[in-house]
Amino acid sequence: MYCPGDSLGAVLKSINEIEWGKGGIIIQDEDDRKYPPVVMWRYKDKDERRDQLIVDAVEFFKGNVQWTISFRDRESLPSRNWSIAPKRYEEFLDKIKDNTDIIDAKGAFAAAEPEVGKTANKELPELAEHIKKSFKKV
Repeated sequence: MYCPGDSLGAVLKSINEIEWGKGGIIIQDEDDRKYPPVVMWRYKDKDERRDQLIVDAVEFFKGNVQWTISFRDRESLPSRNWSIAPKRYEEFLDKIKDNTDIIDAKGAFAAAEPEVGKTANKELPELAEHIKKSFKKV
């Protein structure tokens, strides 16, 4: 089994202590690669400089897939949940948000645009390396 989120997760952990995280997909066979990788995490402490470096690295990454990074502030605690995903998948989620017939968004996206997931899963380690290198420059 290979989880492409592992490479990005390892880089994010090397930057600072992660309080919570999940993501990527478990790839058991070639067909699983069509599912879009989505990596989510929350750092234990707040650090605006670190966060901005990660945002800049994702936004300036030049690959075959356009990636998005977003966050949601937690209401009860002073921390932030982060997410990195292919932009096409985020647009798909926005388009289907009111469709209660779709229970498995990743599955629906994989069926509609399998090549995006395949390309994103292949490219995720490169994005992870790009983020890692942006921290070595500082």
